[in-house]
Amino acid sequence: MSTFSDYSNITSGLFVDWYIPNYSAGTKAPFTFRFSDWHRYIEFDSNPLPIGSLGSVGYAPLQKLLTISPSKNQVSPGTDSLSITINAYEAGNYSDMNWLRKSRIEGSQITVKRALFDDQGELISLTGGNPIGRFKGFVETYAVNDTYDIETGKSDTVINLEVATYTAYLKKKKTGRKTARPNRGAWLIGHEEVVPGLKSPVLVADTSMNNVAKLKSAKFKWGKGD
Repeated sequence: MSTFSDYSNITSGLFVDWYIPNYSAGTKAPFTFRFSDWHRYIEFDSNPLPIGSLGSVGYAPLQKLLTISPSKNQVSPGTDSLSITINAYEAGNYSDMNWLRKSRIEGSQITVKRALFDDQGELISLTGGNPIGRFKGFVETYAVNDTYDIETGKSDTVINLEVATYTAYLKKKKTGRKTARPNRGAWLIGHEEVVPGLKSPVLVADTSMNNVAKLKSAKFKWGKGD
């Protein structure tokens, strides 16, 4: 296995997987966009698309990826967000953006990897693997912006993605159980055939929350003996 000392020059590239479970461009199906800031199209071994997802197995070069904001190197998962700016369309045709209107972008998943290459542009073989993970998160918000360069007369429409880490995203998720009586359910313990040929569920009332109302206004004197 080679080490960095075996190379006179090492370059790196960022490779983005954008997985949109609720993607629609006429027909609805999960879709994965793959793009990078590397100068050429590239595919990595043992890197298939998610099961059921459409898209290209390889990563398209720079024209789809404009910028990725810096991220910190941390031992434990952080809560820093990431900003990604990509071209909204390539041919200057607004109809190419219909998928943005029809798809659910919020909650889609972003994975960013970094790959290292030698001075010949070939992928370096590393003990820890190459490419390596850099960032994982969910798209919180997105914006579509038009830019215009006065000097060149060129206009672009770009998508800005604000991506939260898994840690930050899950901290905002509310979990728990409602204890009010209409929200309490029952336990399914089996099925019985009351009507011939029709099996009905056998339910036992869930009484685990019956004392919640009594405990709500109760006062406890901790540490006091009888």
